[in-house]
Amino acid sequence: AFANFKVIEKIGAGSVEQWFITRITDKLLRIVNLTKQEAHVKDEAIEDTLLDMANYAILFKLYLDSKKLTNE
Repeated sequence: AFANFKVIEKIGAGSVEQWFITRITDKLLRIVNLTKQEAHVKDEAIEDTLLDMANYAILFKLYLDSKKLTNE
């Protein structure tokens, strides 16, 4: 499980945890930008960004749970 996320660590680009935090932060910054100005992309809605952020948070939680189970 999460093998494609673990590639990040294998190539030395940081930890899986850092990757999730970075992606969630990216989405948070996008929400801030969308609340300040109209989206540059016509079909881009704040709701989509919120869902993306929620999905990353859920995946992060599942990753941490799996890490506890496997004692990594």
